[in-house]
Amino acid sequence: MCGDAEEGIELAVGRPPSPDGSEGDREWHVPDFANQIPTDEEMAEFSRLEDVRRKRIEATPLSRMTWRFTRLSHEWIQRREQLDRHTDPIVREAFQIACWDSSLITVKLHRAMDGRDRFERHEEEANDERIQHRAVIDQFPDAMKFVRPGFDDMDSAAVPP
Repeated sequence: MCGDAEEGIELAVGRPPSPDGSEGDREWHVPDFANQIPTDEEMAEFSRLEDVRRKRIEATPLSRMTWRFTRLSHEWIQRREQLDRHTDPIVREAFQIACWDSSLITVKLHRAMDGRDRFERHEEEANDERIQHRAVIDQFPDAMKFVRPGFDDMDSAAVPP
């Protein structure tokens, strides 16, 4: 992608200013966005539409399931806080990953449902992330059948409730 380290650094952080303080041969143009502040009426309509969308998404079975998962996983984590002080660093790391992921699952699924809702109502174009997700599901159709002992099967958890 880059010819050398200098070009890579310029691509990552931009061209350094010249010693005399000029911008060199690069011109910076800031577009003129005159009067782009939405009116109170536009903001009220936007808020109303977003509230309707949020309620529509929250009413889906998937949304209810993700919030239930978050609540149950947080309860599970609270009952097992001692794992964060376990002598085995692998156990501590696994517990910390479970803590981190327990909240992200709901957030990521809600973001995906929001994007799908906007796409289905022709409010936004499809994004690459949605297409990639479909490709992953097509590639690994049985992925959701995978059971993580101790996490997906609460009865076989190694640590008592």
